[in-house]
Amino acid sequence: MRLKAAHVVAPLYDKYVLVGATWTDRALHVAEISPTTGLPNEVATGSLVGFPANLDVAVVNGRIFIFSAESTSGIQV
Repeated sequence: MRLKAAHVVAPLYDKYVLVGATWTDRALHVAEISPTTGLPNEVATGSLVGFPANLDVAVVNGRIFIFSAESTSGIQV
């Protein structure tokens, strides 16, 4: 399992997110963390090409990107 937490600030969006990759379902999971309870709420999933060695979250020109460096499969966005 790989995890990355980040505070993401973009136009009309200011939340803490948790991004995780799981080997069992070979999926990338994105959750927003509730500021009141601290519990994650899954908001998106996506399939993986390979299993990521690294995950990162970035805001570029007001758009949110999740980067996944997946070994010999390269970087997936």
